[in-house]
Amino acid sequence: MSERSDNTSDTGAAAAARTVSEYPGAQWLPAAPSAFRKGRGGKPVSKIVLHITDGHAPAIGTASMFATPGCRTSAHFVIGQAGEVIQCVALDDSAQHAHTANGYTVGIEHCARSPKEWGPGDAGLSLSPAQLEASVALVAWLCERFGLPRDRAHVQGHAEADALTDHADCPTGVAGGWPWERWTGAPICK
Repeated sequence: MSERSDNTSDTGAAAAARTVSEYPGAQWLPAAPSAFRKGRGGKPVSKIVLHITDGHAPAIGTASMFATPGCRTSAHFVIGQAGEVIQCVALDDSAQHAHTANGYTVGIEHCARSPKEWGPGDAGLSLSPAQLEASVALVAWLCERFGLPRDRAHVQGHAEADALTDHADCPTGVAGGWPWERWTGAPICK
Protein backbone atom coordinates (compact mmCIF):
# COMPACT_ATOMS: atom_id res chain seq x y z
CA MET A 1 0.00 0.00 0.00
CA SER A 2 1.33 3.45 -0.77
CA GLU A 3 -1.23 6.17 -0.51
CA ARG A 4 -0.88 9.81 0.44
CA SER A 5 -1.58 11.01 3.96
CA ASP A 6 -4.90 12.40 5.06
CA ASN A 7 -3.16 13.82 8.16
CA THR A 8 -5.83 12.55 10.56
CA SER A 9 -5.17 11.16 14.00
CA ASP A 10 -6.34 7.62 14.76
CA THR A 11 -6.35 5.39 17.80
CA GLY A 12 -7.36 1.83 18.50
CA ALA A 13 -9.15 -0.06 15.73
CA ALA A 14 -8.88 2.86 13.32
CA ALA A 15 -5.08 2.79 13.63
CA ALA A 16 -5.07 -0.96 13.03
CA ALA A 17 -6.96 -0.39 9.77
CA ARG A 18 -4.74 2.52 8.67
CA THR A 19 -4.25 2.76 4.93
CA VAL A 20 -2.49 6.14 4.73
CA SER A 21 0.47 7.73 6.45
CA GLU A 22 0.13 10.31 9.17
CA TYR A 23 2.94 12.44 7.76
CA PRO A 24 1.80 14.50 4.75
CA GLY A 25 3.34 13.27 1.50
CA ALA A 26 4.73 10.03 2.91
CA GLN A 27 3.84 6.61 1.59
CA TRP A 28 2.35 4.02 3.94
CA LEU A 29 3.84 0.52 3.96
CA PRO A 30 2.92 -1.10 7.28
CA ALA A 31 5.43 -3.15 9.21
CA ALA A 32 4.56 -6.77 9.96
CA PRO A 33 2.70 -7.27 13.26
CA SER A 34 5.80 -9.03 14.62
CA ALA A 35 7.90 -5.88 14.00
CA PHE A 36 6.14 -3.45 16.35
CA ARG A 37 4.04 -3.30 19.51
CA LYS A 38 0.52 -1.84 19.56
CA GLY A 39 0.32 1.22 21.78
CA ARG A 40 2.99 2.90 23.86
CA GLY A 41 2.28 1.53 27.31
CA GLY A 42 0.96 4.90 28.48
CA LYS A 43 4.23 6.70 27.72
CA PRO A 44 4.21 9.96 25.77
CA VAL A 45 6.68 10.46 22.93
CA SER A 46 9.66 12.37 24.35
CA LYS A 47 12.44 11.73 21.81
CA ILE A 48 13.07 11.34 18.10
CA VAL A 49 15.74 8.71 17.37
CA LEU A 50 17.77 8.86 14.14
CA HIS A 51 19.30 5.75 12.58
CA ILE A 52 21.20 4.69 9.45
CA THR A 53 20.33 1.47 7.65
CA ASP A 54 23.88 0.58 6.59
CA GLY A 55 22.24 -0.61 3.40
CA HIS A 56 21.11 0.48 -0.05
CA ALA A 57 19.79 3.86 -1.26
CA PRO A 58 16.02 3.32 -1.82
CA ALA A 59 13.69 3.45 1.19
CA ILE A 60 11.43 0.73 -0.24
CA GLY A 61 14.01 -1.99 0.47
CA THR A 62 14.13 -1.27 4.20
CA ALA A 63 10.38 -0.66 4.46
CA SER A 64 9.72 -3.95 2.64
CA MET A 65 12.01 -5.78 5.06
CA PHE A 66 9.99 -4.36 8.00
CA ALA A 67 6.79 -5.61 6.27
CA THR A 68 8.11 -9.16 5.91
CA PRO A 69 6.17 -11.64 8.10
CA GLY A 70 8.27 -12.62 11.09
CA CYS A 71 10.49 -9.51 10.98
CA ARG A 72 11.39 -8.42 14.53
CA THR A 73 12.58 -4.86 13.87
CA SER A 74 11.10 -1.66 12.46
CA ALA A 75 11.09 2.12 12.57
CA HIS A 76 8.23 4.56 12.24
CA PHE A 77 9.76 6.10 9.10
CA VAL A 78 12.36 5.30 6.44
CA ILE A 79 13.94 8.04 4.32
CA GLY A 80 15.66 7.11 1.06
CA GLN A 81 18.45 8.85 -0.83
CA ALA A 82 15.96 10.48 -3.24
CA GLY A 83 14.16 12.08 -0.27
CA GLU A 84 11.23 9.65 -0.34
CA VAL A 85 9.60 9.06 3.06
CA ILE A 86 7.78 5.85 3.95
CA GLN A 87 5.87 5.43 7.19
CA CYS A 88 5.88 1.86 8.51
CA VAL A 89 4.48 2.14 12.05
CA ALA A 90 1.67 4.38 13.34
CA LEU A 91 2.80 7.07 15.76
CA ASP A 92 0.51 5.68 18.47
CA ASP A 93 2.44 2.37 18.32
CA SER A 94 5.97 1.38 19.39
CA ALA A 95 8.39 0.53 16.59
CA GLN A 96 11.12 -1.94 17.55
CA HIS A 97 14.19 0.20 16.88
CA ALA A 98 15.80 1.16 20.19
CA HIS A 99 15.28 -1.58 22.81
CA THR A 100 14.03 -0.06 26.11
CA ALA A 101 13.47 3.36 24.48
CA ASN A 102 10.85 2.05 22.01
CA GLY A 103 7.83 3.05 24.10
CA TYR A 104 8.64 6.77 24.22
CA THR A 105 10.48 7.39 20.94
CA VAL A 106 9.81 7.79 17.23
CA GLY A 107 12.40 6.03 15.06
CA ILE A 108 13.60 7.31 11.69
CA GLU A 109 15.85 5.16 9.48
CA HIS A 110 18.02 6.89 6.87
CA CYS A 111 19.22 4.85 3.90
CA ALA A 112 22.90 5.63 4.39
CA ARG A 113 25.95 3.55 5.25
CA SER A 114 29.14 3.71 7.30
CA PRO A 115 32.41 3.29 5.39
CA LYS A 116 33.64 -0.32 5.20
CA GLU A 117 30.22 -1.68 6.22
CA TRP A 118 30.26 -3.92 3.13
CA GLY A 119 33.98 -4.65 3.20
CA PRO A 120 37.35 -2.87 3.15
CA GLY A 121 36.72 -1.16 -0.21
CA ASP A 122 33.28 0.20 0.71
CA ALA A 123 33.30 4.01 0.78
CA GLY A 124 29.92 4.04 2.53
CA LEU A 125 26.85 6.00 1.51
CA SER A 126 26.52 9.63 2.67
CA LEU A 127 23.26 11.40 3.36
CA SER A 128 22.06 13.01 0.13
CA PRO A 129 20.87 16.64 0.08
CA ALA A 130 17.29 15.51 -0.72
CA GLN A 131 17.37 12.96 2.10
CA LEU A 132 18.72 15.48 4.60
CA GLU A 133 16.07 18.02 3.62
CA ALA A 134 13.30 15.40 3.97
CA SER A 135 14.64 14.29 7.35
CA VAL A 136 14.90 17.82 8.76
CA ALA A 137 11.31 18.52 7.64
CA LEU A 138 10.03 15.28 9.19
CA VAL A 139 11.81 15.92 12.50
CA ALA A 140 10.41 19.47 12.60
CA TRP A 141 6.90 18.12 11.96
CA LEU A 142 7.30 15.48 14.67
CA CYS A 143 8.62 18.04 17.18
CA GLU A 144 5.61 20.23 16.54
CA ARG A 145 3.18 17.32 16.74
CA PHE A 146 4.58 16.10 20.08
CA GLY A 147 5.47 19.51 21.54
CA LEU A 148 9.19 18.75 21.70
CA PRO A 149 12.03 21.25 21.50
CA ARG A 150 14.28 20.68 18.52
CA ASP A 151 17.42 20.10 20.56
CA ARG A 152 19.94 17.34 21.30
CA ALA A 153 18.06 16.21 24.39
CA HIS A 154 15.03 15.38 22.25
CA VAL A 155 16.60 14.52 18.86
CA GLN A 156 19.19 11.81 19.38
CA GLY A 157 21.11 9.13 17.59
CA HIS A 158 20.42 5.45 18.10
CA ALA A 159 23.56 4.94 20.17
CA GLU A 160 22.60 7.81 22.50
CA ALA A 161 19.00 6.79 23.09
CA ASP A 162 19.60 3.04 23.36
CA ALA A 163 22.15 1.89 25.93
CA LEU A 164 21.67 -1.72 24.78
CA THR A 165 22.62 -1.23 21.14
CA ASP A 166 25.73 -2.75 19.62
CA HIS A 167 25.58 -0.07 16.86
CA ALA A 168 27.89 2.38 18.64
CA ASP A 169 28.32 4.58 15.56
CA CYS A 170 24.65 4.80 14.57
CA PRO A 171 24.05 7.27 12.99
CA THR A 172 27.24 9.32 13.42
CA GLY A 173 29.50 6.86 11.59
CA VAL A 174 27.82 7.53 8.26
CA ALA A 175 30.08 8.40 5.34
CA GLY A 176 30.48 12.17 5.18
CA GLY A 177 29.56 12.72 8.83
CA TRP A 178 26.32 13.55 10.60
CA PRO A 179 25.35 17.26 10.57
CA TRP A 180 23.48 17.51 13.89
CA GLU A 181 23.06 21.28 13.50
CA ARG A 182 20.58 20.66 10.67
CA TRP A 183 18.16 18.88 13.01
CA THR A 184 18.83 20.85 16.16
CA GLY A 185 19.64 24.33 14.85
CA ALA A 186 17.43 27.32 15.40
CA PRO A 187 14.22 26.14 17.06
CA ILE A 188 11.31 26.00 14.62
CA CYS A 189 8.87 24.06 16.78
CA LYS A 190 6.16 25.82 18.75
